[in-house]
Amino acid sequence: MFEKVEDYPIDPIMIGADLFAQVPRRDKLNLAVGICQDEHGRTPVLEAVKLAEQRLIETQTSKSYLALTGDAEYCSVLGGEILGDAYDAGWVAAQTSGGAVALRVMADLLAQLPEPPTVWLQAPTYGNYVPILTAAGARHQALPYYDPLRSELTFDQMLDGLKAARPGDVFLMQGVCHNPTGADMSEDQFTALLDTLEALGIVPWIDLAYLGFAQGFDADCAMAGQIAERFPECIVCITLSKSFGICRGRAGRCSSRPAPATRRVSPEQSRPSPVRGLRTLRTMVRR
Repeated sequence: MFEKVEDYPIDPIMIGADLFAQVPRRDKLNLAVGICQDEHGRTPVLEAVKLAEQRLIETQTSKSYLALTGDAEYCSVLGGEILGDAYDAGWVAAQTSGGAVALRVMADLLAQLPEPPTVWLQAPTYGNYVPILTAAGARHQALPYYDPLRSELTFDQMLDGLKAARPGDVFLMQGVCHNPTGADMSEDQFTALLDTLEALGIVPWIDLAYLGFAQGFDADCAMAGQIAERFPECIVCITLSKSFGICRGRAGRCSSRPAPATRRVSPEQSRPSPVRGLRTLRTMVRR
């Protein structure tokens, strides 16, 4: 049976990581994965993380099961920190095992709607988007975002391409530190994009994986806050694994507004992740 399984396409990022490990030079810089590293190539455990973990050990009262949507306080605290006053009771949120699972939960939800939307993507974009959407059975199309030969955004072409979308379709975008190009929209371009989405009735879906890596944590949250303030329907997926150096902790979250009528979350995909990483994070960001 298993001999018929074909090889999965190799992730270029992981190829880069393997090649980096093979280079004997000491004055090298690993650009393969967006995580904090010291001069020795190690990802240190932040002092704030150590303190939060120690506090959890001393104060935890149970290791019982959680609901399918996970730690409600974690979801609430994170929603308030990232979306500010725009986060209210109109949102539904779920804890996930990292950002990729958050994306998959929302892809499953969109694919199961009575009238499934088309998900419009930037091209090039994060390598996991297409496999995730395809596995979920979600319809998707790509729009030109970046010209690698000219090293510039093809922003006007992207907006022109959105004219083919239907009201109720979804536009999946990244927040700061666009992967794989590193080319982010300017503030004026982002405002123009939101204007276009609003005029066409397209639902914005933002994926935040590098908060704090561009202009600082609060500033990097601004894109999501603007979306939440302007759009009655929107989707926000978050991972803070890289931001706090707890990649093994898999701290993710997905949310949407308005809440789905059934408030149903796929049990296959949203089975809560181990709580240590996310509760460490919750302890650090809670005010």
